[in-house]
Amino acid sequence: MSKVWYPVVFIAAAALAVGAGLGLSYSGGYSPPPEVESAIEKIDLRPYELAAAPVLDDDRTGTLVVDTIHFNFFLEGELDPLLSQVSRLGYDIDFFGDRLALQLLNDQFERAALMEEALRGADSLLVVSPILEYGASEADVVRRFVDKGGRLLVLAEPTRFHLTNSLVTPLGINFETDFLYNVDIPGANYRNVRFSGSPLHPVTDGLGSVVLYTAASISGEAQPLLAGGPSTHSSRREGAGDLTPMVSVRDGRVLAIGDSTFMRPPFDQVEDNGAFVARIADFLTTSERTFDLADFPAPLARDVAVSMLSPGLLGPATQLTSLLTSGGRLAGLDTLDRPGLDTVFVGLFADRAAVDQHLRAGGVTFADGRILTAFAPPVRQTNGGLLLLDSRGGRNVLVIMASSEREVDLMVRLLAAGAYRSGLVSPMLGLYDFS
Repeated sequence: MSKVWYPVVFIAAAALAVGAGLGLSYSGGYSPPPEVESAIEKIDLRPYELAAAPVLDDDRTGTLVVDTIHFNFFLEGELDPLLSQVSRLGYDIDFFGDRLALQLLNDQFERAALMEEALRGADSLLVVSPILEYGASEADVVRRFVDKGGRLLVLAEPTRFHLTNSLVTPLGINFETDFLYNVDIPGANYRNVRFSGSPLHPVTDGLGSVVLYTAASISGEAQPLLAGGPSTHSSRREGAGDLTPMVSVRDGRVLAIGDSTFMRPPFDQVEDNGAFVARIADFLTTSERTFDLADFPAPLARDVAVSMLSPGLLGPATQLTSLLTSGGRLAGLDTLDRPGLDTVFVGLFADRAAVDQHLRAGGVTFADGRILTAFAPPVRQTNGGLLLLDSRGGRNVLVIMASSEREVDLMVRLLAAGAYRSGLVSPMLGLYDFS
């Protein structure tokens, strides 16, 4: 069945992207639109109360990646109330898959590699109604991202075709093909349903009344976070109890919501919908993402020092500084160890006494002309090299060492090309033999 649907979906989605302005052709980055005073009092949204959305303002740093490589079905501007809040909180927003050529990639392994690269420095991921199915390798990339502390928000709704379950089923979540309704709210459309929040997650704890307009129920081995009460029913799940359009899994790091209409103007100003959107923005910008050596340069702070342990390494140290600067960091050459400042040490094995504490913390020792570690067989120092990341005490220290200036230069080149990952023997250590 899927082999029949895919060409039709691709052609239809491409036509919609060109003719209807789907949010599929972003050129990268996000600038919040100017705030517009809407005459919401002139819009009939009975019988609900109206409330302006709170405006969050903080100085956080991080990156939210918005998936568009899977022909995600959302119209341009629909996510602005949420993304504007995320941007105000200091996060960068990266639309991943903003070129049609990327969206037409039909190889899940190619897409998985691109996703892995996009998520290396990301803190949070937003996925809205993917029309193109997630392959198992892609879903695994997202799972590993979440396991490293990344935040994931998944939105889908029953009025739009989507293949969201291809991503979330491995996480224990299932978007049902129903819609929720309530006929006991006087004057309201039966599909406009009030929900109250659960105290079991910061996004919903203490949340009063949220109104969803085309919500699907979500099932699975997950924590329900919104409750509609006994008068809320499913169009396809007769007699099902505890119906919810919102769940969390993975210790609350993953949120799934079976609707997105609540965040679109003017519905984002109905009852507690605005507060709901603000809390979701807060969730996306409070990631506890951890980074390892494979995520270089993400583990390093914005301000970083490059310290030469040998005066003959000016060339590779300068190349490394340029590499970090081109990645958005304020990197400068130094010859001292400055505690409290993230630092990259560039040196020869003969200089290892200067970074001995970091080598010992990483389980690296030297004996009989060999590099010893519990993670891999011994590597000869001659024509050898190592990368070590020490993230103790809130400071990130990267050690780049080799037997000669030539090998140090090769190490920097491996970092720049991303080819160093083939030599990783643990999340924090890489060993290399250039003989």
